[in-house]
Amino acid sequence: MFRTLGGQQSVAGGSTEGLALPIDVAYATFNSEEHLFVSHLVARRRWWSGRFVVVMNAEWLGDLDLGVRSHPGDGLLDITDGRLSLRDRFAARRRARTGTHLPHPSLRTSRVGSYQTTFDQPITVYLDGVRHAKVRNLSVRLETDFALVVL
Repeated sequence: MFRTLGGQQSVAGGSTEGLALPIDVAYATFNSEEHLFVSHLVARRRWWSGRFVVVMNAEWLGDLDLGVRSHPGDGLLDITDGRLSLRDRFAARRRARTGTHLPHPSLRTSRVGSYQTTFDQPITVYLDGVRHAKVRNLSVRLETDFALVVL
């Protein structure tokens, strides 16, 4: 989120003034509970095998540019849903550092305010990098201009 909004690693001159920006916040519902996330949701298996879903509210997931068009204040979530062969996973990982992994014929992308899906088998969900649960049904919705962040 910090990088997406243009945050700098260090502030020159020790200034304490920051830039306040409104951001959207997302809610994921699974296992009959609602969970808040700010930057990203990832539903995947080990090694990204089989089907996976990535929901981005920010551009970056670590050093990967998985939400090339995503911005936390645009009122939309960027969804990538698909599955890749082992060979394609290695290539996509290299290309994801620069955001050139899309378009790809095995990946469906959309920009939406809400999203629902069902998985054939339980899949692990990570919210903002934290492992939460294995789920079969997933629902995500966005609350626009929900919070204010200061950089």
